[in-house]
Amino acid sequence: MNSRILLAGAAIASLMAVMPASAAPINFGGFTGEALVHFSDFESFITAAGTPVPPGAPIIPTDINYGVFNVTNVSDLALNPIWTQGGANGFMVGTFDQITVKSVTPALGGGFTTENTLGFFSLYAAPSFPAGFLTSGTFLQLGQGGCTNPAGCYSNFSGLGAPILTWALIPGADTTDPLSTLEATLSGTTIPFTGHASGFGDISGGTDAIQFGKGGFTTSTGGPADINIVDDIIASAPAPWTLQSNDPVKIFIVAVPEPASVALFGAGFLGLAGLFGWRRRKSA
Repeated sequence: MNSRILLAGAAIASLMAVMPASAAPINFGGFTGEALVHFSDFESFITAAGTPVPPGAPIIPTDINYGVFNVTNVSDLALNPIWTQGGANGFMVGTFDQITVKSVTPALGGGFTTENTLGFFSLYAAPSFPAGFLTSGTFLQLGQGGCTNPAGCYSNFSGLGAPILTWALIPGADTTDPLSTLEATLSGTTIPFTGHASGFGDISGGTDAIQFGKGGFTTSTGGPADINIVDDIIASAPAPWTLQSNDPVKIFIVAVPEPASVALFGAGFLGLAGLFGWRRRKSA
């Protein structure tokens, strides 16, 4: 067989070898484009020393925001469903931590503005909704690298395996503070409060990271971002949490071929390569 055919066959075989061994756990039905990830979460604050900030206490710089979230559905911008939780689709749940209060200042028109640094998120696929996930459980550790080990971060996460997506907040949430990763406008500084928050993030990994586009958004300071987060803060949450948030995260979904399709493509290419080489030998 022609050496170029051998090289082409070896290249396809190498490509097939690095492709995932099975289909991604989350199926977006071949959708490509900007999508809204709708969620609900429960969250709390701890001090830099690791002690809880209780209801009635003010938040101050160095306090850390953390919590858990549940993806209820994914839609396009017209709110047509792309993915809904339950049944064969399973569930998507996650953790976030290390969103650290940088400043708390009075806002024009009333209320307060907080600027924050850091912020790490991990998203997991689950065949069934973890029992007591949102309303019970304990954070066992908080690390600057984020909660990438389910059993090590939240006691109700054991058995979920590796995260399907991880991302970190990046600077650019607010033009008045270029270092801020999350900007929030709050009704007050004493827990609980209401308000809204926004920021941007970059994808850092995860078993399903190939399904999500990069650089599709522009931060408030003009830089690229993979994810745009906007949420509304609700002043009610069941114990042990002190706040609740909801609303969409904007993200780009990229349709990727199923591994079986890629394997068939590779096998077909190798077959054509062999046939081409046989014809060359026969004509010679």
